[in-house]
Amino acid sequence: MSLFTKMVVAATHNPLVRNAVVATPPGKALARRFVAGETLEEAVAVAHQLTAAGMVVSMDLLGEEVHDEGGASDALKGYLECLDTIASEGLAANISIKLTQLGLALDESLAASSLDELAARAADRGTTVTVDMEDS
Repeated sequence: MSLFTKMVVAATHNPLVRNAVVATPPGKALARRFVAGETLEEAVAVAHQLTAAGMVVSMDLLGEEVHDEGGASDALKGYLECLDTIASEGLAANISIKLTQLGLALDESLAASSLDELAARAADRGTTVTVDMEDS
């Protein structure tokens, strides 16, 4: 990752910077190009539009590396809910996960266990899991 990219990523972790971007009309317009919504419901509405146009969608929870097991547990729950919603809504979609969001930096076995659970749920729901390689 380039120094510039590292600086941009670091800046986005600052709440003041994030709020300055997402609270302004230009910032919202830029984010909308890459982020379908800030809630699962918003993302599902966009996913329906995209799948109706013949596209396949990859859904992702915003966020990256967590710093405690609670954050990893929340991410796992969010991805499981997303998989259930993909199935119940009949979406041509999968999930894209970040292992650091599942606790990789805290405990490799925690992340591996979460990945196993997500893969099993995805298979049960007729979809897949893509692992986002982050920073590689």
